[in-house]
Amino acid sequence: MKFLFVAFSLLLFASCTTAKQAQEKITENKWQIVEVNGHKVNAADTFMRPARILFLTEENRISASAGCNLINGRYSINSKGKISFSQMIATKMACPDMKLEDALLKSLHRIDAFRVENDMLILSEGTNDLIKLFPTTE
Repeated sequence: MKFLFVAFSLLLFASCTTAKQAQEKITENKWQIVEVNGHKVNAADTFMRPARILFLTEENRISASAGCNLINGRYSINSKGKISFSQMIATKMACPDMKLEDALLKSLHRIDAFRVENDMLILSEGTNDLIKLFPTTE
């Protein structure tokens, strides 16, 4: 019985540590969006500001833009390193081209996983990569 308690405690601690480490990987950078649903994003695709996502550790908030409107909401990372987004809201300015912004918002609602490969943050739905980002200082 004592062995089971110790084993369970170690497993619980390890899963919390893993989730915390996973969160630290994404919250230490501003992320420039470079691809949404397989379509490359470049400066010409944006209108007023760079297309990027910022994960804020305080209250697990997300701030994003696809170049025109501001997008805010919350994210959570569970003990298995899975990510989800909720309470997403966006300003509603009329911009010349809303394709990128619409694709970003729809993708954020579908994302359930993430990974970091060679400094690239990849947000996905299962094995389907939806959004790819690189760290930026802007």
